[in-house]
Amino acid sequence: KSVKTAFLYTEADVKDQKMLGKLNGLTKKFPNDARLGLYRGMILQDLKRPKQALQEYRRIAELDADGATLNSIAWRMLEDYKLKDDEVLQLAHRAAQLKPAPGILDTVGWIYFRKGDFEQAEFWLYAAYKADPNFAEITEHVIELERVTKDFQGWKAAYQSLIADEPLKGFYYSNFASD
Repeated sequence: KSVKTAFLYTEADVKDQKMLGKLNGLTKKFPNDARLGLYRGMILQDLKRPKQALQEYRRIAELDADGATLNSIAWRMLEDYKLKDDEVLQLAHRAAQLKPAPGILDTVGWIYFRKGDFEQAEFWLYAAYKADPNFAEITEHVIELERVTKDFQGWKAAYQSLIADEPLKGFYYSNFASD
């Protein structure tokens, strides 16, 4: 079993290496294409080259990127690199200004939550929830905020009701079901 698993990982690395080569060529040809840079950074992460990936994310953040791309970078810097500083928050705010979609508002709120600024987290997470109350990840973040600050049981019931028909919709479900 472990030999098969090792083979699969090696095969995936070879595919990632080939993809990285293609992306490197395209990035040289189109250096200002933020989406290409995002994909390049993701492949670098997959290849366990986090410093190069972070460097690529920071490079793209300087480009004229769209809101969705900036949000993806901010989220990866927050979740994968555990960065909670102003750099990540500024990226998320830029993304929200360009495209104030619920998922992007959620990212801004979640960064504030991770920084411990619960007042700002509440503002942004509730705005995201109000914009799309059926977005499970946003609801999960509001529940986590409520668990830390106030009425967790009320939100837990709302969340369980939200995912009752689609249990896979809430990938953090087990965290809340046992509390």
